[in-house]
Amino acid sequence: MKPAQVDVDKLSPLEAKHFQMVARWHTHFTPNSVLDVGCGWGHFLFAWAQYPKLGVHGISGLELDQKRIDKCPYTEVKERIKQGSVLSIPYSGGFGLVIGNDLLEHIEERDVDLAIIELAKQVHPVTGRLLLSICYEGDPNYLKDPTHQVCKPKVWWQEKLRSHGLTEEEVPEYFMYKEQYTI
Repeated sequence: MKPAQVDVDKLSPLEAKHFQMVARWHTHFTPNSVLDVGCGWGHFLFAWAQYPKLGVHGISGLELDQKRIDKCPYTEVKERIKQGSVLSIPYSGGFGLVIGNDLLEHIEERDVDLAIIELAKQVHPVTGRLLLSICYEGDPNYLKDPTHQVCKPKVWWQEKLRSHGLTEEEVPEYFMYKEQYTI
């Protein structure tokens, strides 16, 4: 995938935020490949594609809603997004960084364990990391999204993730979300 030339001054505020987050995530995690699960229109993938000098050689996305993929405004990343579910990820794994931003709270509670297992299977066993952000009960954004299906407090999510061998890592305050977990 050849990156497009982007005039950073013409980015929307949301796109600019995604660019900042990708640069920060790369500094913290230094992945060689990225999978964004629940990538929506591909905003984060677009940002990753603009930084080839970072050494990220594989950029992939997974989105459940085909309509979102069809509306992806970035032709250079649209081809990198597969339609599919977090419950059955159609990649073979080995990613340096697997991202799930505001993902798990949007599936049914009975499916959370399977989703965590599927996400963890995509992470490179030695050098990979899993980055999750979860909007939990008590979070300021918790009640703003009517599509949240799993409405649990922070401690529930922490215990659930730990039961799958995930360990919480302190991340810098400048990350987009305060509650992120990595393997």
